[in-house]
Amino acid sequence: MRPVPSESEIRQLVAEFARVPPEGLRADVDLFSELGIDSLEALKLLAWIERKYDIRIPDHQLTSLNTLDRIAAFVQQQPGPEDSRRGGSAP
Repeated sequence: MRPVPSESEIRQLVAEFARVPPEGLRADVDLFSELGIDSLEALKLLAWIERKYDIRIPDHQLTSLNTLDRIAAFVQQQPGPEDSRRGGSAP
């Protein structure tokens, strides 16, 4: 099973992508309206997160994953690649 990333780890990743200091990112910061990330940049960010954590983010999730806390919650809830093949998480 893959390790579950912490919110601070995801904060660091989003901060690096958005080129802002991690301590300046509130959990509820809106990536689109407050940080100025457009839809193409958001797709790049989510693709980066998919590669880093070996998860799949459905395209329809793009607009709902607009804050740091929503991204962190989504990533933390995803099963690892081995769990996906088994059809769920191990007991």
